[in-house]
Amino acid sequence: MAKRHMSDRERSAGIVNPVLVDNRDGNTLAHAITTLLAALRRDGRTPAELCVASCYFNPQGLELIAGEARHVPRIRLLLAADPTPEALPPRRTPYDPAEPEFTRRRVGQGLAQLERALRRDRDLLSLRVT
Repeated sequence: MAKRHMSDRERSAGIVNPVLVDNRDGNTLAHAITTLLAALRRDGRTPAELCVASCYFNPQGLELIAGEARHVPRIRLLLAADPTPEALPPRRTPYDPAEPEFTRRRVGQGLAQLERALRRDRDLLSLRVT
């Protein structure tokens, strides 16, 4: 992942440009967003929109950033859908085909099941694409 160097103005304004948010030692998405938005606002550079790409973002997460996010006119979220948990694979019976056909068939079935689950979960999201 490329790291962008901050300008002297950004550094003096206390603007932090996080490269990776890993939820360790207070390095949370909420902290990264609110710190950056607060620094930009103090510098008179409130962005026209806030775009967040995250695997998981809930209403409580929005509440954590609301204090600073309320100054941004537009917020866009790009969310990933958790796939539906897979059923446990069946036990192999004496009637199953020999290897490698058994593995090839199981992998094909698993991929088809995962694709169906991802499509179903994706279609549950009512997001507007702009």
